[in-house]
Amino acid sequence: MIRGWHLAATGKRVALKTPAEKIAWLERRLNTGGLRLLEGEEGPWVRILQDTFLEVRRRKGEEEKGGLVQVQAVLFEGRLEVVDPEKARTTLEQGVGPGKALGLGLLSLAP
Repeated sequence: MIRGWHLAATGKRVALKTPAEKIAWLERRLNTGGLRLLEGEEGPWVRILQDTFLEVRRRKGEEEKGGLVQVQAVLFEGRLEVVDPEKARTTLEQGVGPGKALGLGLLSLAP
């Protein structure tokens, strides 16, 4: 799953609302990471399998210690191409986006 939000002009993170916003976010992250979504007849070859909000407790030391925060988690499935093997390897090792401590932002590949 990938945590689906981006930074607004204010510097605060805001949820991505439409499927198009979520897919555009994924494309940006993959392109930065040496990967690219393949194109189909109707656009990128990707679909959203799951889109949900999770409630998690804030870590100690953050504002409102122990308070709940909502995290948007999106599960994508699609086809991609490796554009830059070195960057792609790093992306696979490190994941994409924030939320990796929650198990989000991870990539799984199959031939």
